[in-house]
Order: sequence, then structure tokens, then C-alpha cells
Amino acid sequence: YSDRSPELIDQILINTYSFPTDRDLPVQVIYIDEENYSSGYTFVDDVVIDMYGNPVLFMPAHSPTRHFIFTEQLDNGDFLGIGYGSNYGGVIVDIYGEIIYNTDPSLGNVHHDFRSMGNGNFIGLIYSNVRDTAPAGSWTTSFEQNGLYEIRWLYDEIVEFDSLGNEVWRWSTNDYFNKIDFDPNWFDPNDFLLNPSDTFDWTHCNAVFYDNQESAIYLSSRHLSRITKISYPSGDIIWMIGEDMPSGEVKFGDEMQISSQHAVNLLENGNLMLFDNGNNKTPLESRCIEFNISNDNSELSYNLIWEHVLPSASYIYRLGDCDRLPNGNTLINSGNVAAILEVNNANNIIWEPIFHSNHTSTYRAERIKGLYPLISSLTIENFKKDTLNNKLVWLPTGETSIKYTIHNEGFDAYTYTYNVSDRENLIDISGEVEIEANSSQDIFIPISVPLNMIDNQIAFMLSPNTIHPSDDNYLVVRASSCESNPGYILSDMGDCPKFPNMVGDINSDYVANVSDVILISNHIISLSDLTGDGLITADLNQDTLVDLLDIILLINIILS
Repeated sequence: YSDRSPELIDQILINTYSFPTDRDLPVQVIYIDEENYSSGYTFVDDVVIDMYGNPVLFMPAHSPTRHFIFTEQLDNGDFLGIGYGSNYGGVIVDIYGEIIYNTDPSLGNVHHDFRSMGNGNFIGLIYSNVRDTAPAGSWTTSFEQNGLYEIRWLYDEIVEFDSLGNEVWRWSTNDYFNKIDFDPNWFDPNDFLLNPSDTFDWTHCNAVFYDNQESAIYLSSRHLSRITKISYPSGDIIWMIGEDMPSGEVKFGDEMQISSQHAVNLLENGNLMLFDNGNNKTPLESRCIEFNISNDNSELSYNLIWEHVLPSASYIYRLGDCDRLPNGNTLINSGNVAAILEVNNANNIIWEPIFHSNHTSTYRAERIKGLYPLISSLTIENFKKDTLNNKLVWLPTGETSIKYTIHNEGFDAYTYTYNVSDRENLIDISGEVEIEANSSQDIFIPISVPLNMIDNQIAFMLSPNTIHPSDDNYLVVRASSCESNPGYILSDMGDCPKFPNMVGDINSDYVANVSDVILISNHIISLSDLTGDGLITADLNQDTLVDLLDIILLINIILS
């Protein structure tokens, strides 16, 4: 509604979807410290819940075997993740759950992790396999007796994808890891004696991310209990840490004592965090750890900074995730037993939900600030609309300005690029402005308004500066000049008042001239009739008649 009248000037229709009837609402929160809870929603696989466990968004299953696992929210608000089933691989879905991007299936099926690189490209994991010499062990004699000298090794490759889903760069564990390094706990020789064509899941990588500050990639190999730091784009290994292996290339096995880990990620403070499943520990124990690897004169050292050890009932041999939250808390997901905790640095529980009995595991739990990081709009004060819904404004003649307001209604600060141009080539201005979350900024555009400017279309285009594609905002107004408002206020653009004493201006064009003489003449000889303000203005001598005397007075005014 306009501030100046109760007239309805615009309206928005909002549709919402019903919750799916074939799915259980999965969560009940059994404890929450609201004061210390890190604000936002929690994405649990394909469901988003609020701090009280209420579902606020479901990602639709595209088929019984095709579903979405969330990895991160992009700067344009879309959701990045894995589209398991039907070879979707790495995907982007919008707020409605529609797939708007997917990697090329012919390049391999992306699994476990899919992340943005901060340059518009994405990085993900792809399986590959090769036949090679069987690993050596107590089974070697049995293998040789059965003519089994080679087996098929399943390994992982890191692939960089562009914004169209095409391959840009690839790195293979088969090229850089030594096959004398393997974990016999994941190798069952009987599988190959029974079925020589079976495949050995050698590396089972489950997390990858790119650090654009250092131009390095971090890779988690679960079946080797190993974290690898890789120089990008050369592909050279910077270091490998984790469980000791025969090659002697891996460091800190005894110090770190990690095994079958998940979800390695880099924190803002430069430290690393991961979920240690602890499959090779005695007793079995799962935990979340924060640590750093320091480099002093090419001498590496491992430093444990923080850990949260889960109770024995929450030990999980597979799945798992932990993330540092903006307020310093840590979100921990014990995936195989569907247990999620938010804890502070003192290891006190801040938030604890429990799941419906049918919901027995969770792969990921990620905290997001909200569903709509990027919401922006343009407004102009007090315009009017004509019958065709065009926005109309009046600008005073001469040097003036037109005011627009940019509104950032999302939960993140953004830089916006704007451009203002018009049909009569009076304006061509571009600029940038940074606007904090839930804030607005007035933009004043100078313009030299000529006399008798009529219906000049002025277009304002607003583009958020995002890495990933986002929609532009457009606002077009039709502007006319207004001579009668020299004390122009920006909030008065919706009106052009008449001059209080414009003598002889019969046609209200703000000037007395021959056009007004013709109008009075036509009225006198009955070719046309003046009415209303025009008739009153034409009676220049105020004798209640419009006649030849008024024409003589008007000509004198024009000539004076």
C-alpha cells in the first residue's frame, strides 16, 4: 500500500507445499540450551529441521532409488549434494528440490562428497578399477594354488567439474598410492576364492575439499585410514597422515590413532577437523577431533587441539560427520546409530535430537543459516500505475536525481552491481554497493531532465555478485518532466502539481503559447469545448465569459 493513500498498489501470492504423507517426521529434540545454540537450521541428509526438531523442508525423492544427500549451500541459495541413484552423481537442487545441475554420468558416478571450489567449479569423488597383482598375505599360497595372481582393485579418483558438468582436472589414487599399503581388515580372501571376478574396495575415499587459499586438496581415504594433502593443480602429494603402512610414506600413525575416518574439513582458524570412527581401536571408540599439522623447516608435527569422545553406545563403524559452527560449537553426527549432538568447546551438550525408530542412520548433518541467503529487491517511492500497470514518476526539469532503494533481505552480506539507463540516453550509470544482511541502501541517480520529457523509460538492473548463477532484479519506470515542482522532494515522484498561478496555460503544459490561443479560439467558434480547469483558466479577465477579449489578453501575455 502507498503511504499517501489506501490504494492497493501491489500484491504477492505465496504457495506452500504439504509435508509428504509417505514419510515420518523424523526428529524429537530431547535437550536444547537455546541461549548457546548456534542459530540456523540443520540439514539431515535430505530433511531440514529447526532447533525444535520441526521439519521445515523436505527434498523430494525422484524415485524409490534416487534421493539427495546435502553437502553444502551455495552463495546463491541453491543446495549442492549427491544425487544417489540413476547416475545423477554430483547435483545442484533448488529450494523446490528440482535438479538444476548434474555432472556428466559418462565421466563416472560421483559418490560420498561433492563440493564447490570457490571459483564456479566443483570437486567430487569417482570410482574406478583396475586389474593388478593380488595383495600379499597369509592367503597368497591359496591364491597361487587356485591360479589367482591378479584381482580387480577398486580405487578413487578426484575430478574437478566445470559449471556445465564437464571434466576439468583429474587425480587418481591408483597413480599416487602404493598398493603394498592396504588394510587387511577390508580384504576377505574367501570372496576371491569363491568369485575370482570380485572387486577389492581398496581406498574407499569418502571426503574431499579444496582450499583456495593454499591451492591444495584434502582427501580422506577410509579404507587406508589416511588423510592426504595434494598440491593443486600439479597433483603432487604434500603429505600423508594416518595409519602406518608398509610403504613408510604415511606419518603420525601412533600419534593420531585414527581409523576408518569421515568428513575431513578445514576450519577458518586453519586447523583440520574429522570424524574418527575408531574401527581399529581397542576398545572401540568414535570421536570428533580438531588438529593441525605444522611445518617447521620441512619437519612436520601433529598437534591435537580438541576432541569430543562419544559414549560407547554411540560408537559407529561407518558413516559419521562433525563440523565447527559459527559460534564455536561443534555439530557431531554419529550416523550409523542416527545420533546428533551439538556440543561446546567444554564438551557440554547444547542440543540433542533423537530420531524416529524407523530412521536408523544418517549420513550427514550440516547446519545452515537459513533457507534463503540471497533475497534482494528494488523499490522506488510513491510511483503511480496506469491502466497497463506501468510505473509512472514525474521528475522536475533541470538538474535533479531519482532515488532507488536496494533491499538485502537475506541472511548474508552481499555486494551488488547496479546499472541505470534510459531510452533517451540521459542516464548510463553503473556502480557497486555492499549491503549487510537485512539492510537497505538508497541509491541517488543524477539526471538532467529536459523540458517536455514524456514517458522516458528508465531501467534499473541489480545483480548480486555471486560465484554461482543468481537472478537479476529489474525495475522499469516511465518518467515525465514536471516544471511545477522546483522544490522537488524525492518522495513526491508520484505526482506533478499544477503551478498555482500559471496564467494562460489552457492545456496544462506549464507554458502559455500559441497552442493555448488555438484552444480558446476553437472554443469560441464551437469547434471544441473547454471544460473544468481549462475553461476556468481561459477566462483571463474573469468576466465569466470566454471570448475575443480573453484571446487579446493571452496574446499580450505571450508577447510580454
